[in-house]
Amino acid sequence: MLETTHRNNPSVTRRDVLRAGVAAAGAGLAGPLVGRAFGQPEAGIDESDAGQSALRVGLIGCGGRGTGAAIQALGAESGTVLHAVGDVFQGRIESCLELVAQESDAERVRVGEERRFVGLDAYKHVINSCDVVLLCTPPGFRPVHLREAVDNGRHVFCEKPVAVDGPGVRSVLESARIAQEKNLALMSGFCWRYQNQCRETFAHLHNGGIGALRAIHTTYNTTGWVEPKPRQPEWSDIEFQLRNWHYFSWLSGDHIVEQAVHAIDWIHWAMLGQMPTRVTATGGRSTRPDLPETGNVWDNFAATFEYEGGLRAFHMCRHWPNTPSDNTAYFMGAEGYCAMNPWTQNH
Repeated sequence: MLETTHRNNPSVTRRDVLRAGVAAAGAGLAGPLVGRAFGQPEAGIDESDAGQSALRVGLIGCGGRGTGAAIQALGAESGTVLHAVGDVFQGRIESCLELVAQESDAERVRVGEERRFVGLDAYKHVINSCDVVLLCTPPGFRPVHLREAVDNGRHVFCEKPVAVDGPGVRSVLESARIAQEKNLALMSGFCWRYQNQCRETFAHLHNGGIGALRAIHTTYNTTGWVEPKPRQPEWSDIEFQLRNWHYFSWLSGDHIVEQAVHAIDWIHWAMLGQMPTRVTATGGRSTRPDLPETGNVWDNFAATFEYEGGLRAFHMCRHWPNTPSDNTAYFMGAEGYCAMNPWTQNH
């Protein structure tokens, strides 16, 4: 079931030129993702796409986030077409394509049966078929997928988080360096970096609106995660964990990495990319039920980030049922105070 299934198709080479931005490494991976491809149609490329300078988008990971990313990619540029998709589960591919066609221009959803790839190695076939790839699988796979994409000269939207552990982070930093050398666009999924209110708030901070920063506190507190799926008799161990990927740290990095990284990125943004000199953290599993499908992830974390000059930033996140949700950043300055909550649009 997890082996790749696809029809034989001719090799696809990318067009010679793409207008695109340059990758920037680190937490703020950002650059224009969508450019326009141009040139003559090549062998193996649908002329209805190539001849009209269409930018062929490939989606790797057809769950909720991947489906949303595909819809957004088609909405961002009229010259884009969804050209290939891949997932480990056939059912997700079909539901994804149906929803993208409903929410977008259905004529630009041009994913033939021969470009619907199923399996753990589906990413290779999608990357080989497209100009731009959207990396939206569980993040445990992200470093491998990103390296394959930049090695093959593809422009990339790389959903956050970009990795779940130290080796993965180092791999991503090297991939960002490669992308920069190749003049490839590489864009992360830190959505608040592109939200106008957040940009205005951080511009105010960086322009001295509350004086020199003294302390930062961020939260990502919610009542829980997606509903876990009990194991079915026909599932292998790997399928069981993939269908409950949020709850296994090798796939998700736990919720502090998979979700709360947004609030930790606010700290990094406020500090203009300055790295802390020390981080201390604690966490535990207080309310999450001990079931096979809830894996090994915790339900609460707290971390303290120490910086040169004495500034400290504090972060907490939790998944506790029947508790208030909160996603706020508090910035304390020498001359004032700022609070920001994008969920409620209070800045």
